[in-house]
Amino acid sequence: VATVVAIITGVLAVRRMLRVPEPFLDLRLFANRIFSGAVLVSLLTGYALATAIVGMAAFIDRVRFAGPEEQGLVLGPMAFFMAVGAFASGFLMRRFDATAVTLVGLATSVGGLVWLSVTRIDTELWVPVGALSVFGLGFGLTVTPRSMAAVEAAGRDAFGAASAAVTVARMAGMAIGMAVLTAFGTTRIDRTTEALNDQAYRDSIVPPELVGQPLGDPLVLDAIERWASAEAAEVLGQLFIVAAIVLAIAAVPAWLMREGPDELATRDGDEVRAGF
Repeated sequence: VATVVAIITGVLAVRRMLRVPEPFLDLRLFANRIFSGAVLVSLLTGYALATAIVGMAAFIDRVRFAGPEEQGLVLGPMAFFMAVGAFASGFLMRRFDATAVTLVGLATSVGGLVWLSVTRIDTELWVPVGALSVFGLGFGLTVTPRSMAAVEAAGRDAFGAASAAVTVARMAGMAIGMAVLTAFGTTRIDRTTEALNDQAYRDSIVPPELVGQPLGDPLVLDAIERWASAEAAEVLGQLFIVAAIVLAIAAVPAWLMREGPDELATRDGDEVRAGF
């Protein structure tokens, strides 16, 4: 029912926004190559951000069996370096165009996620801290370029709509990332439950000396816990690789954000008229 309502209201909203002279969101903005590229970059980086945050929180909780203190220790540096990257990107935009800065940020984030994907239960804690810090720095470098590109492409009359579109796109990407991670979590719970209830399946994952032993045996429970931890680490590593691939794909819309001769001429003309 919710899907049907969403489709109907979505079609009606699009129809109205295309017909009224001053819509809430002018969909014609998406015909602009730079604007669409900036929104797509925001969407894809939002997916990777949710994967990094929620995936690593789940890793600490379900693989390392640690609590909020260790989660804060790992995720805190990522937040710090995101701020550093966003701050630095503002200065870099004075010398380089949005595409160049965004591509550097995406490449840095991809490197951080690939590094993060090798983290396992016996990995030293500094590895995820370093990997997330690298990812956060790269993500921060993409913040200013995509926002500035969208706003400049939309024009002065649509600054608010352009800024909102970039933000909503990032939130939508994060929602998709959350959905993927939730589906993963449900699958893992189902597999763990199967190991607890199915003797034959349980015997296939425990060491040979524990085959046939009851579930109440502490050694059996410990073996299942270690198996579940290893499985979770493996699948999370795969999800981090998928997020890295998504960021690599984001290089395509980032390339669309580059300014051609027409855009450069228009911007230079605006600057001259403004007295710069």
